[in-house]
Amino acid sequence: MRIFSSVFSQSVNTVASAPPDAVPATSAATTVVAMAAPAPSSEVSLSEPLSRFIFDSGHVKVGGSQAKWRAFYLKPTDNDVSIARIGDMEEGAIWTLGDETGAERQRRAIARADFTRTTVQATRSDVAPRIDVVPYPPPPSHALIVNWPAQDEARRSICMVLAAEGTAVARSA
Repeated sequence: MRIFSSVFSQSVNTVASAPPDAVPATSAATTVVAMAAPAPSSEVSLSEPLSRFIFDSGHVKVGGSQAKWRAFYLKPTDNDVSIARIGDMEEGAIWTLGDETGAERQRRAIARADFTRTTVQATRSDVAPRIDVVPYPPPPSHALIVNWPAQDEARRSICMVLAAEGTAVARSA
């Protein structure tokens, strides 16, 4: 088991003026979370659990039963979507990773969409023949969905499939 260490060096002590779902105030102390993390250079297996953290309540259905397609949507100028490799991680460690992901924007993960590389590859088509998942450390648990099509309609279709096929996990209070 590797130890994932993260330093909250961002100024998140100004959360008083942040939205209610913002990351709670914290000091610049080091938070150490024990978790099994994939080796940085290891390929993402077809069945490896992956997750897209959701920070906006408009990106998940009420009650957290399903992610909405916008949870996966990327800007027209982007060609990748950031995701996490969560295999062998405990639930608490997954949420800590989600909060660290949103800390720069002072956002707290409210839900996530879990899926596998197989789910991503199932969206391949004539317009997106090479869409896939690749490791992209640091941290070792970071990965990207890459090779998106340029056409907005095709991107939206892929996002819809990922949201429908993924399992939404709402954060417990």
